[in-house]
This record gives sequence, C-alpha cells and structure tokens, in this order.
Amino acid sequence: MKNRIVLLIALLVTGLGYAQIHSSLYDNTWYLNSIEIDGVSYSAPANAEVPFITLDISETNPNFLTSICNDGFGDIEAVDPLDSFRFPNGLDVTLLECEDPDNVIFENLYFNEFYLNNIDETFYYHFYIIDSEGPSYGLSIYWGPNQNQSNWAHYFDTVVLSVPTTQLPYVSVFPNPVTETLNIKFLNEIAFPVQVSLIDTAGKLLLSNNLGEAVDNFQMDMKNVPSGLYFVQVVDDKGKRLVKKIIK
Repeated sequence: MKNRIVLLIALLVTGLGYAQIHSSLYDNTWYLNSIEIDGVSYSAPANAEVPFITLDISETNPNFLTSICNDGFGDIEAVDPLDSFRFPNGLDVTLLECEDPDNVIFENLYFNEFYLNNIDETFYYHFYIIDSEGPSYGLSIYWGPNQNQSNWAHYFDTVVLSVPTTQLPYVSVFPNPVTETLNIKFLNEIAFPVQVSLIDTAGKLLLSNNLGEAVDNFQMDMKNVPSGLYFVQVVDDKGKRLVKKIIK
C-alpha cells in the first residue's frame, strides 16, 4: 500500500496548476464525511433534504464546486503542485435556505467557518487509499499552522463511506463475517418503511429490499454473493442511515 500512495503523490506533482488539477482528484465526485474546526469534529448531515455533501474538482472554470443546500464555487490554483492550493478570486455561495435547522447550522460551519472566513489561507490536501482491494480513496483538505493545529474537511470517493455510521443507532447487523445469512435487527425506535441495501466497495448496488411494514429482524441471503468486503446500508423513513462494513 505504501508504494501505491507514493505513486499517487508522484502523479500529483505534475498535474496541479491554475485551473488544472490532476485527474486523481477530478475523476471522482467526493463526498464529505466530516469537518474539524478548532478541535471539534462535526459529522456531515445525512437526511432527506441533504442526503450527502459533494465536492467536484474539474478542468473547467469554476473548477471547485461543493454543494449542500447551496453551492459554493470558485477557481483554485496551485501553491505547491504536491499538496496545496488557494482561491485567487474567492469562493461564491448561492443564497438559498435549508429547511432543516441542522442543515442550516452545518452549512454555516462548512461554508463560512471552514472556507469563507479563511479564503486567503493556503489549503493543503492529502490523497490516500482506504482499501487497496476496491480501491476506495480518501481526500482530506486542511488549513492552519501545522497538521496538529489545523481545521480539516474529510471526503471519500464513495457515498457509502462518507455517511457516518452513528446516524441510525437502532439497528444491529450480524454475524460479521457472514457466510450464508445476514441478520438486520431493528428496535422499536426506527421509522418504517426502511430500505436495506448491499453495496460493494466500488459503490455498486448489489441487493436492495424495501421493508414497508415494521419487522423485528430481516434476513439477507448472502449465499450467492462472492467473498469480499461489502457495505450494508439501512435508511429509515426519516432519511437517517446506518452503514456497516461486513466481510463475506
């Protein structure tokens, strides 16, 4: 894995310039997992209004676009082709309003506290492999005097990985590893109907079941699923989710 990471970093050296980002970054839509501001971590919302928060870095202007209820967009240019960029013309944000108060709070933290209030800062980034078998990738953007005293935004290239696993605590998934039958057990607090999905590390949907009526336990047949790493995603009627990594 170390050799792969070194190779990816070496590729980035040649590809980052004004309005030009190496394909390692712009080939993917990135999904925000969390931000860290002044030592406090905030998980990205995952609800009906904002199921996920995206970041797209492209070759065309504006080449930086991130979206919650509003869009934040602008141009970026390299400070150091290896690991950093800045916003030479600032970052523009549209003026819509989220309906969910939690989304309003998070949008202020993300757009204002992380990006806009520090728009003259140099933003640094790390690009890394999470799972060499997938593979799946992570992107962390940060600013501050050093890595130990910085504010961070953490992204993944798969929406499943970006969703915090604590959004839906009323579900248990077992056994893990699984051989033939996977049990998804529900407690009374969960809001039905519920969507249960099996997703591979590339983000491909393999199995999906819509449970319209309340049940205590749902069994997913895994006998014909090849051995490997997968994600079980459970989404309730309020848009809350649980994502659980399992091994077959």
